[in-house]
Amino acid sequence: PVLFCCSSSNNPVAEADAGITVPPENPAALAAAIIEMASLPPARRAEMGAAGRRYVEAHYARAVIARRYHALFEELLER
Repeated sequence: PVLFCCSSSNNPVAEADAGITVPPENPAALAAAIIEMASLPPARRAEMGAAGRRYVEAHYARAVIARRYHALFEELLER
């Protein structure tokens, strides 16, 4: 599982149900999230970890990224 504390346009951790999100630059929220994560049942943490792995494999695996680049290059060549 992931503790996500970034400012970004999307939240892949929430999208994947792969962990806990806290606001950036908020040490108290991060500490609370660490305690929350540690108190979760091991099975729930394992679920989050597995969900994160599936998300990364589905969106960021080399083959997936290669297909995106290929589609982009094909689109650019058609212009």
